[in-house]
Amino acid sequence: MDVEYIDDEYPDYDDQVEYIKTVPAKEADYVNSEDYLPLKISDNLPFENLYSHQGEGLKKLSDGKDICVTTPTSSGKTLIYALHIARRVLNSKNETALLIYPTKALSRDQKQELEEIYSNFNLDINVGVYDGDAGQERKREIRNNCNVIISNFQGMNYYLPHHDKWSRIFKNLGTVVIDEAHTYTGIQGIHVSWIVRRIRRIVEKEYRSEPQFILSSATIGNPYEHASRLTGLEFDVINNDGSPRGKRDILVWNPPTYYNDGVLERKSPHKETSDVTSY
Repeated sequence: MDVEYIDDEYPDYDDQVEYIKTVPAKEADYVNSEDYLPLKISDNLPFENLYSHQGEGLKKLSDGKDICVTTPTSSGKTLIYALHIARRVLNSKNETALLIYPTKALSRDQKQELEEIYSNFNLDINVGVYDGDAGQERKREIRNNCNVIISNFQGMNYYLPHHDKWSRIFKNLGTVVIDEAHTYTGIQGIHVSWIVRRIRRIVEKEYRSEPQFILSSATIGNPYEHASRLTGLEFDVINNDGSPRGKRDILVWNPPTYYNDGVLERKSPHKETSDVTSY
């Protein structure tokens, strides 16, 4: 990145650039999907290879591990648990999975993405969003028929006292996914950790199920510690990203100062970001 260009184009520039680093492009690191998936699934993938971290995650899950995936945004984290669930359903059509997302909008986006993935496999995998926006008839249909149940922690806190309605789901529960795990910190994180422990206690003691846990996050600095505290479990961390990446320029910009009624203040970083990126 050329500081002289910024100096020429941005008005009133006064050495705001504190640091610049160019991160070079990186090619994808692939593995053969047939090494990690049944042929019925691998032969029907719209691509031949998986990224290396996807293969690593699937291998750890095959070994019975709980995993925390912390690779960047758009690196294919969803595909890891989507394929893991698919191969479990292939072994048992009664298999169920509980996927927990922080927002209703994300839940519906992920439902669409999962349905697109599963449409290739010729497997009878039904996906349903079970939350406050679902009517009673739809909820009953999901409890009776869906393999993949998508919800949120606010909903699960309300549904768990009536877990007998979920008996089919909990008896066959093989996978629990907690997406965007980094969002559960502070008071909310404590609340969520107790809900996770309630889920574990109910499915293990009442329904004799021992699901594997998959946590997913693109932005977390202490994945093992965070995942363990949130769930009370031990995790294998998947953080060696095998997806491709384009060249990136990283720039640290220090907003300029100005006098406001004789008091020296620094411009808002939010306003400065908007102004700088418009040039």
